[in-house]
Amino acid sequence: MFAPLGTPPEIVERLREATAAVLAQPDFAKKLAAAGSGEPYVTTPAEFAERIRSDHARYGKLMKDAGLAVN
Repeated sequence: MFAPLGTPPEIVERLREATAAVLAQPDFAKKLAAAGSGEPYVTTPAEFAERIRSDHARYGKLMKDAGLAVN
């Protein structure tokens, strides 16, 4: 889940807590898994930001190596 840049930290935390509560519901987690999303998990905003940076670097390199570009 993403929020606009500059969203107050207390709002980000409320969103994180609400998301965690929904993902903790076994029926919802099963539906996500059945849809192919994998195992749901919740991180801190800092952990999520690091994951996005890491994925960007990793997949950006793969795309560049494969000669792909986003138009």
